[in-house]
Amino acid sequence: MIRNMSALLRCLLQGSVAAAVAIAGNCAWAQNFPQKLVRITEPYSSGGGPDLVARLFADRFSKLWKHQVIVDSRPGASGFLAFDAVKKAQPDGHDLLLSGNAQLTINPSFLKSVPYDPERDFVPVALLYRTPFFLAVSSNGPFSSVRDVIASAKAQPGRMIAAVPYIGSPAHIGGATLDLLIGAQTTQIAFRENGPLFSALSNNDLSWSFTTPATAGGFLRNGKVKFLAVASRHRSASRPDIPTFEEAGGPAGLEISAWVAFLAPKGTPPDIVAFINRDVSKVLADAEVRERFAAFGFEPATSTPAELGEMIRNELRSNAEIIKRSGIRPD
Repeated sequence: MIRNMSALLRCLLQGSVAAAVAIAGNCAWAQNFPQKLVRITEPYSSGGGPDLVARLFADRFSKLWKHQVIVDSRPGASGFLAFDAVKKAQPDGHDLLLSGNAQLTINPSFLKSVPYDPERDFVPVALLYRTPFFLAVSSNGPFSSVRDVIASAKAQPGRMIAAVPYIGSPAHIGGATLDLLIGAQTTQIAFRENGPLFSALSNNDLSWSFTTPATAGGFLRNGKVKFLAVASRHRSASRPDIPTFEEAGGPAGLEISAWVAFLAPKGTPPDIVAFINRDVSKVLADAEVRERFAAFGFEPATSTPAELGEMIRNELRSNAEIIKRSGIRPD
């Protein structure tokens, strides 16, 4: 039975045969989807948080759709390899891109040349999760509050050192945003591995870092680092004891997070996009899946394709402004 029958009848009643045929075609696509192996391509290495989420969805989709769904991990080159593969794929829903805001809303303004356009080359499918960032400092260091960090940053321009996982990451852009909001200047240094980063932070070789509970891991559990605030408008469900920046005396409305979503090649039929979006919501509503997400330190977050598209547009604009005003550049 055609799912979008009301739209089809509406087009027929209005005499728009071409539109009705298009809708019927799209519905036929969704009714028969999938017809072959479905590939989830990602710009992440195997074993990382986003990769674990990709494999979780591949497993759940395989069971829902009665077809094999695989994960194709293509890390490196700032995400270009994964994006190029999906950009060139057939727009029939059998190729999905799992990517985060670093590649989608930061790279286009941060890097000199990006061989893809998040809006022109892809269609949004569904948001999967968000991970808010926390302001972490050494437990035996000089900072006991957000106000202490802000006061020190203003008093010592350029002398405070913040750690980020890589230049151009959401944490890096978040640090630049904080500097702009408080009128300070912080030196941000990239660490490729979490161990050395948190060792340096706990030893007071660094001033602070924007990070997550999952990333801080044992250093947080062992009390070597502590969180002063979460960069979100609301407290995090994973750490409701940690105040927001505004509650802690910092700038109001500071939001720094990593998020991951599904996209598809431009031209993918809207009915297939809606079909996949619906099943993403089904997967995220499952109690076991939500428990797995909690273990990863991720907060499930759903969206319509239109809402995801609007979020991408807004972040492209705001990140471009932050990058321009702060003058940050790739190494």
